[in-house]
Amino acid sequence: MRSRNKVICIIAIILAIGGFIGFYTWNSKVEAEKAEIVEQKIAQHDKEKEAAERLAKETEIKRAEITAVIPGVACWGDDFTYGLGGIEKSFPSVLEDLMDKNGYLMPVENLGIYDEDSLTVLGRANAIPFIVKNEKYIVGKMDKDVINIVSQNGEPVNPLLHENNPAVNPVTIEGVEGTLYGGVGSESVEKVKEYFFEPKDPGVSMTISAGTPIITQGKDYKDYVSVLSIGNNGGWNDDPAVLVEQQKRFVETRGKNKDKYIIIGLVDGNNETNAHADSLMASAFGDRFINIREYICNAALDENQLSDEDKAAALNGEIPQCYRYENRGLNDDAYELMGEAVFNKLEELGYIIK
Repeated sequence: MRSRNKVICIIAIILAIGGFIGFYTWNSKVEAEKAEIVEQKIAQHDKEKEAAERLAKETEIKRAEITAVIPGVACWGDDFTYGLGGIEKSFPSVLEDLMDKNGYLMPVENLGIYDEDSLTVLGRANAIPFIVKNEKYIVGKMDKDVINIVSQNGEPVNPLLHENNPAVNPVTIEGVEGTLYGGVGSESVEKVKEYFFEPKDPGVSMTISAGTPIITQGKDYKDYVSVLSIGNNGGWNDDPAVLVEQQKRFVETRGKNKDKYIIIGLVDGNNETNAHADSLMASAFGDRFINIREYICNAALDENQLSDEDKAAALNGEIPQCYRYENRGLNDDAYELMGEAVFNKLEELGYIIK
């Protein structure tokens, strides 16, 4: 009996050892398989990361090659370039989204400021420069003597209306770089009353002759593809011929890509009030001209649920209220259409490259 029990114990021990060895072998195999899967995932992750880094590097190289030829698209203008009335959009932001989605590796700059008249926009662009009207002005640090600023053609201008003023500072006067400051008045329509110039080097003293141009930061965008929308706040004496001459001056003063531009027509008004202006712009700029009222009105007429009032406005070439924001500006839907119109025109003319 004892021998039998001993045999049973030995067999049990052997079976236990065999089971342990079998479990250990199986578990080792499972762990090895798990480790292999982890290694494969790590290798795949590293491969994807490497591919992403390579793509990013290739994209950056390609972007640099493109921007060396065309630095980007500069959208110059007033209320409707800035995006007045838009909650989330301006036409430059819509344009930038469309460029990204369609693989164009070019930045889009919104250089719009609301309330600016045409001469002020063109002054920021150095197309019809701002000049110092004073006979002479000696600057130490930042003197309290006022610099009187006008357009090069002698007409009044009003830069620095708002907190955000792209393409103004830093400015250069008589070869001296510095900052232009403005003090806003208290009139019902905000206007800057006084201007001061502070040289970057506080130790500089200088004499500014009357008629000296003020070169703005707008010079940095001279070589961009240019989109111009001006005239909605005046500055052209209600004479369409003057407005077109201003637009031509803008085109003439662009840089190496000055043949690549788009002129956006007047946003306000209708077919009757703007007939002469529309005709002159179409004749002067041909397929580089976008009659944006016409574009938006056609889109409105494609809508099935226009009110009678909005339909009548659209048929008359006036942007209907369904695309307006209260009494000023446009809404996001209108800016979506503007961005789309500009993008389509840029593609049509071959001004943007991938």
